Amino acid sequence: MNIIRIIRIFLAFLPIIFFGCQNSDVDEGFDASNTKNEAGYLDVSLSTIGSFISFGAEASASSFYVSSNVAWTITKSADASWMTVAPLSDDGDATVAVSVVASLERNIRTGVVTVTTEDGTMRKLQVTQGGTNPYIIVNPVKETVEAAGGDITIAVMASGAWQSLPTGANWVTSKTNTSEQAVFTVAANTTTEPRSATILFRLTDYEDVAAEYELTQRQYVHVAEPQYWYDVTSTYGLKNTRKPFYSSGGAKNIPGEYTENRFFELRDWEGNAAAKANGNVDLTYGWGHLRLWVINSAGAQPTMTNGKLWQTINLPLGRYCLDVHLDDAASSESAYVVVNTGSGEATIPDAANVPTSGVKAFTQIINGTLAGAVLSLEFTLEAPSAVTFGFVATLTGTQLIALDRIQLWEWR
Repeated sequence: MNIIRIIRIFLAFLPIIFFGCQNSDVDEGFDASNTKNEAGYLDVSLSTIGSFISFGAEASASSFYVSSNVAWTITKSADASWMTVAPLSDDGDATVAVSVVASLERNIRTGVVTVTTEDGTMRKLQVTQGGTNPYIIVNPVKETVEAAGGDITIAVMASGAWQSLPTGANWVTSKTNTSEQAVFTVAANTTTEPRSATILFRLTDYEDVAAEYELTQRQYVHVAEPQYWYDVTSTYGLKNTRKPFYSSGGAKNIPGEYTENRFFELRDWEGNAAAKANGNVDLTYGWGHLRLWVINSAGAQPTMTNGKLWQTINLPLGRYCLDVHLDDAASSESAYVVVNTGSGEATIPDAANVPTSGVKAFTQIINGTLAGAVLSLEFTLEAPSAVTFGFVATLTGTQLIALDRIQLWEWR
């Protein structure tokens, strides 16, 4: 049996990389993702490309991110003594470090990390490391993409120089290659049948050492009337979107009645200087809510002109709704929630220009809006696009906007 066949057999038996379940008897096809009425959630995301963590034979380290609103613990498979994971428990969002010792084994080795919440929800993550024999690992090993197509990125971990071979499918074309990844462009599928292609990766000096990536593209489907709204807040990469909002450090020490070490910079959100002057996460009052605020108090910034906070993610074509849950709104009439295509601050107009700017969607945050109110912004994308979600406000005197959470829904 030659090496390429061994690797193909190894890939064929790879377990499902990420999966979640409420119990082990979930029927095939059951959607175990969060729905709009579920209180608890658990999401695991990688800091690298792919659907699992891959290492070369040398000692190395990486990480993944756990997002949850309930306590969770981590275990690893019994045969993974070569792997160290920390921390092993938490009661909210956390970055988890994974490190491996240098491998003296000849072949590729694999371990599994399991994240389990206190109510039994699980996510599993595979960790793979090369051995002393020549090797090549592609990550992920298989993927299903939407009919709309677009670019796909495949991470490659190899013991030497490698190449990717033509697929034979004219709808998949090579775009760029580096030593650590390959990017391909997938054309839109306008037919009513799904289609598949296999991309072969192999070492330049050892042509028998190879790995396959299996690509499936869904067929074009005209859906007259979708059935459900699905919570896709974390699916497409929005982070730090609900109480308790987490800080990235950077205390704003405001003396007097507002006390020191109460207001901090907000993690995972971008913001301009005007928005960040007083800090955007309050770790005392309101149990870590998100704020845009000013006040006439010694040490605080009393005015904010076009303060902006935002996140940018990539979305496929489709119909969406952004829900913004308010804690409080004691603001002027010049405060808005904005959704717009494109990336970064330039996509969010100044507050006075929002109504006439032609953004994808917007709504005013009205002075005196009660706690618990939900502002909803529906929008449709005709093609895949970068989308920026943000807030802009001009505030004076003693005014604030306080948020409880932000959720993104997709109509399917």
